[in-house]
Amino acid sequence: MCFAARLLPALAALTLACASESPTAETDTAPADIASRDDVPGAEVTREGADDAPGADVPETGAAGPGGTVDQLVAAWCPEYATRYCQAATACGCAAAPGYPDAAACRLAFAAQCGEQLEPYRDAVARGEAEVRLDGVAPCLAAIAALAGNCAKLPGDTFFVDCPIIAPPGGLPALPGVGAPCGPEGRCAAGLRCDADGDCAPRAPEGGVCASDPDCAPPLRCVAGSCGAPDASKAGDACAPSADCGDLVCAASARKVCMARAPGNACQWDDDCVAAEYCAGDACVPLPGDGQPCGNGVACAAGLGCGSESAMCGALPGDGAPCALGVMGPLLCVDGTTCRDGVCGPIPGEGAACAVGTPACAPGLGCAFGPEGSFCRVPGTEGTRCENDPTCAAGLYCEFTENACRPVREVGMPCAAGNECGPTGACLPDATFTFRCAPVPQLGDACFLADCAPGLSCRTPYAEGACVRDFCGSLRF
Repeated sequence: MCFAARLLPALAALTLACASESPTAETDTAPADIASRDDVPGAEVTREGADDAPGADVPETGAAGPGGTVDQLVAAWCPEYATRYCQAATACGCAAAPGYPDAAACRLAFAAQCGEQLEPYRDAVARGEAEVRLDGVAPCLAAIAALAGNCAKLPGDTFFVDCPIIAPPGGLPALPGVGAPCGPEGRCAAGLRCDADGDCAPRAPEGGVCASDPDCAPPLRCVAGSCGAPDASKAGDACAPSADCGDLVCAASARKVCMARAPGNACQWDDDCVAAEYCAGDACVPLPGDGQPCGNGVACAAGLGCGSESAMCGALPGDGAPCALGVMGPLLCVDGTTCRDGVCGPIPGEGAACAVGTPACAPGLGCAFGPEGSFCRVPGTEGTRCENDPTCAAGLYCEFTENACRPVREVGMPCAAGNECGPTGACLPDATFTFRCAPVPQLGDACFLADCAPGLSCRTPYAEGACVRDFCGSLRF
């Protein structure tokens, strides 16, 4: 029973990850007004942990439980789940969202996403702390088909009540029925909800009294204390980030492409602007010149620096002068010197303490961090301890999971931290949002962050989204 208490929240997270992800409707003008993947439980896809991301290599022999292995569950559950979801996505108008995948791509991505969500249970099953329930697959698929037919996301108790496909040894405890006090975390038997009195009661039909959406039978929503059908009157309408879509969401693909920079671009970051401009607010403007106030507190035209005391742009300081501020953070000095202890001076050689400015060390050296401080050293060979890429020789990168220099990974290999692909590669999500090494993206190629070739910026190609049901956000796209 103790493990059951620990497993229940984990299964809740599985359901939330399946059903509560919201698509993004990013624009270049006001992206902050739209829910992004960072705002959604279970939806963030980052380079960290990308080896466990959807589509990552799965061991040939899965962890076994009394009802089967995790691999058997993934094979039996995920393709069928993906097929039903993607069929419903088509019927529910999800394709109206710019960048929503076609049916084949939808199935591929959703099946991979499903496998990712089951992967964390592999160790628990192997230890005997949980078991795979292949007999739960058919009831799950039936429950999903009924909900998807109404364009409704899975309720949070789906994997507790309707179809526990992973459970504690011996199964989940029986849940209380109508009129009985609610179970742990407000759980009740299938089709019931925990009412205001703490008892299990049927979900309310259309017109029934409610306090929140879970009180209503899916896909009804609670509006002004009464269960009613979601307002879908704006389905398919074009929308801006702050648009009112009624009970729908404004969505567009979160994927980005490399685009040419142009003077006066709309922007989020300085990387969206041409070399002679910086991002001020939401537009690119010319970098301040000599004698002008620094932009954003640090930005100045090429060859200039921002005075740390005057906050004015001026010539880069020389040997013995206080360091200036720069856009990228490191303190600036004239060529041939660097910033040490707030003052410009000689560039450190081998064995000397690293500078805080750029460069940190003389050419051909890297800055190694240690318990006694940071010192310049010759880059190490494969297997040498490292803290950053410059402390590894050419063709190597610093593998942060072991702090050792390792060979740069080839195109197509999984990546996580982003540096595994070397200076001529990029760590990018594939069709299933699995991060893999790829060539540096060029004009029009897909990108993730600041991955594009010089002179290009990684931006959304969509000026607006479309109003769609939140059901569409169960798939990352």
